[in-house]
Amino acid sequence: MKNSLTTELDLEASLAESSPDALDLHFRAMTAFRLLTRDDELALARRLERADLSITRALLHREEGREALRNLAAALRDGELRVEDAVRNPAAGSDEDLPTWIDRVLLRARARGRRRSRPRAYGLRLHPRAVRHIARELADRRALEPRNARLRETLADLERYRRDADRATEELVQSNLRIVVTFARRYRGMPLVDLIQEGNLGLLRAIDKFDHRRGLRFSTYAAWWIRHALGRALADQSKMIRLPVHLSGAVQRVRRAQERLHRETGREPSTEELATRTGLMIDQVRRALDVVAQPISLATPVTSAGDREAGEVGDLVPDTTTLAADDVAADGELRTETRDLLSELPEREAEVIRLRFGLGGGVERTLEEIGARLSLSRERARQLERDALRKLRVVSERRRLRAHLSR
Repeated sequence: MKNSLTTELDLEASLAESSPDALDLHFRAMTAFRLLTRDDELALARRLERADLSITRALLHREEGREALRNLAAALRDGELRVEDAVRNPAAGSDEDLPTWIDRVLLRARARGRRRSRPRAYGLRLHPRAVRHIARELADRRALEPRNARLRETLADLERYRRDADRATEELVQSNLRIVVTFARRYRGMPLVDLIQEGNLGLLRAIDKFDHRRGLRFSTYAAWWIRHALGRALADQSKMIRLPVHLSGAVQRVRRAQERLHRETGREPSTEELATRTGLMIDQVRRALDVVAQPISLATPVTSAGDREAGEVGDLVPDTTTLAADDVAADGELRTETRDLLSELPEREAEVIRLRFGLGGGVERTLEEIGARLSLSRERARQLERDALRKLRVVSERRRLRAHLSR
């Protein structure tokens, strides 16, 4: 059965799709939830943490729960479950070390159990998806063992603490929906209702990752995850720009570093920090950050001062493919001069330069592409390019000197 939070988020989407006025109703409904103070956020975060840790303790207290945790660790090892679907600790480890961490928690709990003391959770906070998975597993087992009192008590404890966690999560979500809408309105390229849904997912992700001990306000922390979710949704779904392979890799590295550093420090990382973490040059990081800034569709309507549609964004982009009359003449002279310069080179070197810089109306080629076309290695193509450019500089300087002496 869906919890109230999931039901509410699903209801948002269905309402927004069913009526043009549904978004207005949704916006008005948001005002029923007051904004949280720093103390309110801290209290809710602590409530959620207590509920999460109570769930872990309830599972560790009885053998049936410990077995369910062992099965969870096995599912992680086998790749059947992702880390982000298993725990919501900000400091949770990678796919490889999380199962080991769970095993260590189980060993400690067993050692404390011999002393008949209350088990500790050791900071293990299970994600709601993992809790639902375990609850289903225990419910299936109870159907086979209806007289197992310990199993019945474990399920009852689990359900009680799940409700506590859901209520705290629901309050955090409801009180921050306005932030989602504020950011969603700033983006273009998707319907507003879809942007709000993506922003809601980012908000839920922020709740999973938030650590109140860092002293950061939840609303400040959530804003980063909401923007990240909106940006990623536009990048994944719009697909308006295809990046070169080398730049795409740099963008991915910078994005991952941004997420890690933000989790570690609770703030936006600097360009220098990103360069250190990724091993990229600062200029490369800046280019990657420029790409991360989300594109706007050329089909986005543009409105005038009177809110009347005045065309599309594409109408405002200058046509760089059509040259003015002066540019046509200059371009003709440049082509003639370039052709004369290349005539001074051996044919193979001239061809490398034509391909490399897209001369003669072609497109710029990489060294790998040039090598494949001319049956050369990449290194040999690079050497030919270097030699050709050096010769062209000499030829150009010689011609300038000759022109100067002839005056």
